[in-house]
Amino acid sequence: MTLNGLDVSAYQPANITSFIPGDLEYIKEPEETDEVDPQCDPARDAARTVSQLMGIYHFAQQVNATAETDCFLTNITGYVPTAALDMDLDTTVVESRSISDTSWMDRVSVEAPPRSKYQSHDISSGRWQPHVIGTNGYAGVIGQEMDALACDATSYRVHVLGGQWLTEATQFRIYDQDNGMAGILGQAIDGVSIQGKTYRVHTVGGSWLGWVTQDEDSDWVDGMAGIPGRAIDAIQIQ
Repeated sequence: MTLNGLDVSAYQPANITSFIPGDLEYIKEPEETDEVDPQCDPARDAARTVSQLMGIYHFAQQVNATAETDCFLTNITGYVPTAALDMDLDTTVVESRSISDTSWMDRVSVEAPPRSKYQSHDISSGRWQPHVIGTNGYAGVIGQEMDALACDATSYRVHVLGGQWLTEATQFRIYDQDNGMAGILGQAIDGVSIQGKTYRVHTVGGSWLGWVTQDEDSDWVDGMAGIPGRAIDAIQIQ
């Protein structure tokens, strides 16, 4: 699969996606330790409006790895979990001096606000789709009935279309059909309940439903995601 991406900073207009089509935006957030790109928020909002995939990157000068890491972590709070996190290391810096301190990248990996990891399985292809992190994308294939979900929540369960709620799963292991995933392969689902997460689902032939923050599977209005009798084809988990 090929994706067309745009690198957005103050050098480009924030509404660039309105006249240059693309599948994803990589938006510059801070630079060094004190510059926050003024286009970051407008570009983020524009990407969300057209449901683009999104990434936030730090333009690193590597003058002070600790200070640059602090700057990045401070400024990305409003973008997680909707964006992938990356670094753009200035090539002139690489050429002018030895770059050996990569500890700041490890810190970002550990200290950035957590994002959920999850995967879906659909009936049509009969296979697990690639895993997704946060809401930078979604798990599932629009138009294809989902039959199983695996995620890193404390516990989660699904409701079988025309059936009942299945036993909860507490692990994220797609080849463990006892406790590493929720669902019965080959049987579509119409409800999802996840503990301790914010999540939403998309229905076949329908649209994205509202975000849910509870995990009460007896409450089809506010306690879980789904509509009785309507198969789910995609999910997002923050």
